[in-house]
Amino acid sequence: MISNMNVFSLFLISIVFSSLTSCTVLLPSRVKYVTHDSVMQSYKNKSQVIKNFGVPSVKTNLEGLEIWIYDLGTVRRSEVDGRNYPDFNKYTESYVTETYDKYVEFHFRGDEVVNYRTSGVDYSNLNKKIVRGAIGFLIDSMIVSLALGGFILLN
Repeated sequence: MISNMNVFSLFLISIVFSSLTSCTVLLPSRVKYVTHDSVMQSYKNKSQVIKNFGVPSVKTNLEGLEIWIYDLGTVRRSEVDGRNYPDFNKYTESYVTETYDKYVEFHFRGDEVVNYRTSGVDYSNLNKKIVRGAIGFLIDSMIVSLALGGFILLN
């Protein structure tokens, strides 16, 4: 007959094993990394651009190209840089402000996208993939720690 301790030990081992095969710790991610450039290069014609970005903020023509600009706003970031000068018993602060525009620009020849430019945007999925992996690792670590802690307490 199997004792309650052996059943519980088998249960804990199964929890540890199942947590290691969940949430991305051992198994490779099914989400492939997509770069910003590959996302932007996937837009081939005007209808795809309109479908994903809508009506452009500005339309212009330059040297035989039709240019669509999507104004996504302005980012303003300020930082305070403070320094102590012990010899002079003085503290000084300087403010650094950075301002840049966020935009996406497509260049068309006829209906075909021939070029693009972006500023202040990143359409890659790397950050999402890193966050998902970190959260999965934390969840798995907590499950393993709880299971092993329970096992140690009962022995």
